[in-house]
Amino acid sequence: MKLLEDILYHIVTRLTYSGDTDMLTSPIVLPNNEPLILQLIEDTHRINCHAGAQFTFNKLREGNCIIQGRRTVNRVIRKCVICRRFQVKAMECDPSPLPAARIETKQSFETTGVNLAGRSHLKGGKKSLDGNIHLCSFQRGISGHC
Repeated sequence: MKLLEDILYHIVTRLTYSGDTDMLTSPIVLPNNEPLILQLIEDTHRINCHAGAQFTFNKLREGNCIIQGRRTVNRVIRKCVICRRFQVKAMECDPSPLPAARIETKQSFETTGVNLAGRSHLKGGKKSLDGNIHLCSFQRGISGHC
C-alpha cells in the first residue's frame, strides 16, 4: 500500500506494467464503515438493477478496494427493501379435503352443468349458433345442443 499524490492510499498490484488505467492497476483503499462508502455501495447496487452481492462487489472492485468488501456489500444488500421483497417465502396452506360428491365414482355425464351460450360466431362469419352447452365435470366432455 502506498500514498500517492492524490492523498489517498492505493494498493500496488501485479498489474502495474499492464498499460491499463491507474484505477485498475492501483485501486483506492476505502474503509468499510463510512457512510459515504455505504452510499456508494447502495448506489452501485441500484444502478445495476438491484444486482446480487457478487456482481455489485465486482463492479466496485474495478476502481476501489473496500476493506472487508464482500461482507460490507452483503450487509448493505441485506438492508435493501426492494431486494428483500423478492426473498420472502410464498405463503403455503394445507389443501382442503374434497367434498364427498367429488370423490364418488360416477358415469360420464351423470353429473353435468349447463352454460347458456349466446350467439357464437364461427370462423369465417358464415354461421352463428344459439344454444346450451352441457359440461361434464368428471370427464371434461362437452356436448353442444342447438
